[in-house]
Amino acid sequence: MIVAAKTHKGLVRDKNEDCFFIDDIAYRLFVVADGMGGHKAGEIASREAVQIIKEELLSGKTENSVEETMKSAFQKANKKIYDMASDSEEMEGMGTTLTVMYVADHLLHFAHIGDSRAYFIGDQALEQITTDHTLVEQLILNGTLSRKEAATHPNRNVITKAVGVDKTLSADYYVKNNDNKRVLICSDGLTDSLNDEEIFEIISRNATASDAANALVEQSNQKGGHDNITVVLIDFNEKVREVEA
Repeated sequence: MIVAAKTHKGLVRDKNEDCFFIDDIAYRLFVVADGMGGHKAGEIASREAVQIIKEELLSGKTENSVEETMKSAFQKANKKIYDMASDSEEMEGMGTTLTVMYVADHLLHFAHIGDSRAYFIGDQALEQITTDHTLVEQLILNGTLSRKEAATHPNRNVITKAVGVDKTLSADYYVKNNDNKRVLICSDGLTDSLNDEEIFEIISRNATASDAANALVEQSNQKGGHDNITVVLIDFNEKVREVEA
């Protein structure tokens, strides 16, 4: 397994409120979070969420199923961030997206809140695994908006679910076969700048995962770099376990 990651604050934001984690010991856990909120609140929210996911998923506890453990971890992250936001005016309204992949028994377990995405990278195209929790996605699903219209809609960044914003939350959960596929997990700084076809083309023309990750971030910044950008690429085809710088 070869893994590569790259994060960048972009060209407009003052700081990077994205946070990611790669389990480079057992290669089981991969996380991307995109924080939101004033002052340093977004940065704090994403960092806290990732830390709790790490603690819960890598603790070695085996009494619960993967699904129960992942959903419980999301609930704990939600409570921690919600309580922090409730206790501080500076942190009021903070929250974070959270997209997690956990590898167990040749299956890929995904849990997800917000508009950070997970994709399979196929031979011909990307296949989006997660569903965005956004206003425009709701409009697409009810037939009010087309995908093409959504790409330029003024409210395309309005998310409808995030960790820490409400007292309770329900995470999406997916289980996929691990058929030696490649996986991309990313924040919306990438997908707002580049469409799926552009992302696939960039990944396809680069020989290594690290080259592809760097190229995705570079191209996003060339398109304006309006948001923080985080990219995690996992290639299950490779027999060597390595994290590329």
